[in-house]
Amino acid sequence: MKVRFLIYSLLSVFLSILLLSGTAFAKQKEVSLKVGWLPRKIEQGDICVVNVLVAKGIRSLTGEFQGKDLSFYKVKKGRLFRTLIGIDMETDPGTYQLVISAKSRSGKTVKGRYRIRIKERDFGEQRITLPEEMVELDEDTLKQVEDEEKKVKEIWTKERSDRLWRGKFIKPLDGEVISPFGVRRILNDLPRNRHSGVDLEAGMGEEIRSSNAGIVVLVDELYFSGKSVVVDHGRGLYTMYFHLSRIDVEEGQRVKKGEVLGLAGSTGRSTGPHLHWGVRLHDARVDPFSLLKLK
Repeated sequence: MKVRFLIYSLLSVFLSILLLSGTAFAKQKEVSLKVGWLPRKIEQGDICVVNVLVAKGIRSLTGEFQGKDLSFYKVKKGRLFRTLIGIDMETDPGTYQLVISAKSRSGKTVKGRYRIRIKERDFGEQRITLPEEMVELDEDTLKQVEDEEKKVKEIWTKERSDRLWRGKFIKPLDGEVISPFGVRRILNDLPRNRHSGVDLEAGMGEEIRSSNAGIVVLVDELYFSGKSVVVDHGRGLYTMYFHLSRIDVEEGQRVKKGEVLGLAGSTGRSTGPHLHWGVRLHDARVDPFSLLKLK
């Protein structure tokens, strides 16, 4: 009797362990996430692509990074979700927490926490000599610049929830880089802000093309950037095209990848024909060449 009782007790414990293990496995399978990001070594000014492969039980994903909410979109019809994170060029180097929340069909939410390390990038310096009136601004011009900056900043607060771009991004023209992203400008021996875009060599009147599909959200002539176009590609991603001699699109117009936006010029604060090509992602100033790595 004692032996039989012992056998029954052991079987009971064994079955309990199996049941508990099966329940734990089912729960883990329901909310399991496989998270990865590119590039693996992230620097200031990079665009970070976060990929999340989910189990069948996952209905939706949300996230948070550096105090900003992240929304994910499905890649095709599979279980792969993706979001883009913009690492501003002035972000302090260090380790930051990425939080991803997965909601299952049963209504349960599980959070995963991941550590992303941002490395310092050496942007270098560039010395430029300009006429004094282009550097030292009078009160009226300062007021104009402030009003223009406020108008442009308002754009970054109106993010579209849909993704308008498709496929790879392209350079707006084939010109060589004459002023790289992030370089510290020294104007007339006075340190200024870092260069928030890339200056590409361009001939006067050369066609400037949209880097991808989107909607034109700004057409204007501004003090610093001259004739300017901003294209909204959706999900907080914008491209900028400055110093144009002519603009061929209107605000609200949908454009295709490679569609001509205007012609290169030297309007605004410029010493010669070129294109300033800039990118904003969730209001972060990022390297336009990061776009060319996206698929």
